[in-house]
Amino acid sequence: MTNHYWVIPGSENLHESQESHGGSSAPNPLVQLDPGLFIWTILTFILLFFVLAKFAWKPLLAALKNREDQIKTALQNAEQAKDELDKITIKSKAITDEAREEAKVILSQAKASSDKIKQEMLSKATEEADKIRVEAENKIK
Repeated sequence: MTNHYWVIPGSENLHESQESHGGSSAPNPLVQLDPGLFIWTILTFILLFFVLAKFAWKPLLAALKNREDQIKTALQNAEQAKDELDKITIKSKAITDEAREEAKVILSQAKASSDKIKQEMLSKATEEADKIRVEAENKIK
């Protein structure tokens, strides 16, 4: 067994199985914990964390805030455009309805006018026919 400060549980069985299969008796460096390397890894991580927190975190947060503001502005613009579209649609419908009503009025006036002209022509034709008939009767008598 090795004289290390920390040994991963189960590493003894790994060494025993290697020896029984004809492997070398040298310990596997991947399963052993080196305290110096462990401490330097932790210190490097902490240092990297503080450097990133100081220099990278603020720009990242600023970029995220900027993107959030852009999205909010785009959503507000889209909502305003939707409201304007709804207003224009309502106005368009009102104008269309008004035009239809006007068309109905014009058609009814045209029909009334054509009926009036038709009646006038019919009455004139009837008067003229009566006048011609009366003249013809007078000539015959």
